Amino acid sequence: MVYINADVLLYLKILNQLFRRNSIINKIKNIQFFIVILLLLKIFINLFSLEFIEMNDLFSVLVGSNIFLLSFLLTGVLSDFKEAEKIPSNLATIIHSLYLEIKAIKTFNPEANLETTQSSILFLSNDLLNWLKGSFSTEKLISTYNSSHNDVVTATNLYKGDVSSLRGRLLGLMNEILEDIYRVRVIRETDFAPFVAWMANLVSYILLIGLVFVKSNNLIESLFYLFVISFFILLLLKIISDIDNPFDISNPKSIENVALFPLEKVIEIISN
Repeated sequence: MVYINADVLLYLKILNQLFRRNSIINKIKNIQFFIVILLLLKIFINLFSLEFIEMNDLFSVLVGSNIFLLSFLLTGVLSDFKEAEKIPSNLATIIHSLYLEIKAIKTFNPEANLETTQSSILFLSNDLLNWLKGSFSTEKLISTYNSSHNDVVTATNLYKGDVSSLRGRLLGLMNEILEDIYRVRVIRETDFAPFVAWMANLVSYILLIGLVFVKSNNLIESLFYLFVISFFILLLLKIISDIDNPFDISNPKSIENVALFPLEKVIEIISN
């Protein structure tokens, strides 16, 4: 009898869930469809001898220029993506610190009623999470933030000690939350180098259409190169488009998004 380690079973279960719920193949169906169209078009054009483009040095220059544009875009959006990855963990740290600071007021004033403020922070945390997931509007989030801000200011008046230092720390934390909110909003609503992205898309599609009309003595070989090049270029365009908005979590076709588990864990902690 073969015994399988529990960790291995858990790993296999996670892999199974990934393939079933978050399959990359399902997310690039539109790419697959376009590639199939290109391959069928290539077969049709080859059968009727409609190919007219000779493979020469100029065509190679076009390919190289396109790769350069895509590399430039990918480098830029990856840099922004790495910055965006820090935001959920930063928000989690701020929320947790804010909650603990409010909770500590009771140590100096046992009679202080902090339930309203603590609930307000929890509501703000949940709204932040739902907003990042795309199921909550920015306007509603700002409204929740303003309400929480007022509750935090009210809580500082219950502190028996140097109120100014406590208020400074708490309002500083609230200000950091607001900064992250507007940072995410800018990331969502702006594109990295839009003209370069437009030009890269245009050149890519011209290149792929050009490959369909390139003369070839071997159809199988031609189809192979068309498949590989088109898959690489289209997938790269898809990845660049997705990474440019790493908070497009509500989109089921999005390939890459930032992880929200640090904020989810903190909400779980303060809820208990």
